[in-house]
Amino acid sequence: MQAAAAFNRAAFTARPLHRPPRPLLHLAGAEDALAGRRGAPLTRPRCSGSLSVGVGSYGSGHTPVFPRQQSWDPYKLLGIDHDASEEEVRSARNFLLKQYAGYEESEEAIEGAYDTIIMNSYSHQIISRRFAFFAFFAGWSIATSAETGPTFQLALSLVSCIYFLNEKMKNLVRASTTGLGVFVGGWILGSFLVPVIQAFIIPPTWSLELLTSLTAYVFMFLGCTFLK
Repeated sequence: MQAAAAFNRAAFTARPLHRPPRPLLHLAGAEDALAGRRGAPLTRPRCSGSLSVGVGSYGSGHTPVFPRQQSWDPYKLLGIDHDASEEEVRSARNFLLKQYAGYEESEEAIEGAYDTIIMNSYSHQIISRRFAFFAFFAGWSIATSAETGPTFQLALSLVSCIYFLNEKMKNLVRASTTGLGVFVGGWILGSFLVPVIQAFIIPPTWSLELLTSLTAYVFMFLGCTFLK
């Protein structure tokens, strides 16, 4: 028995040891080192840096979105000041249309802001011109009040008021009725309002007829400018 045990022990010690295979964690590094020693180029996978991120990139095939598209202020939308001239407004509009060409919503927002600014500018010009127009008749009436009454000036103002109203209403009968109503309303209100005004406010040379006509001028200006 002792001889058999000694024989088994000798056989076990003579048997070669089998080690488990090492994990190939650095196989890629070994291959790169071997290729480097041989003069071959090292090739490793890399992430492409030319990929576009986001739809707003200029390098991609998408058109950039207008950043101020939802702004309610047309001047802020075009990136200009409120006192910008018409030429500056037009230049800003052309520049933005060229920059955001192809994007329909951006183009509509830019065109809408441009139209709003132009229409507001046109309305302000109309108001200023008509105010100067009726102010001229009022000054004319005051200048000639000592000699003649304001009948001629009132007639011209009434015809002008009807003409301005007809430009907006496109109906001569309606414009004539509205203009005449505004004139009569201003004259009646002036007749009741003038006696209430303190005497020291009114120059002594101004008659009741002149003061009533001035009130009618104000009414005709407001009527032909703001009535639709």
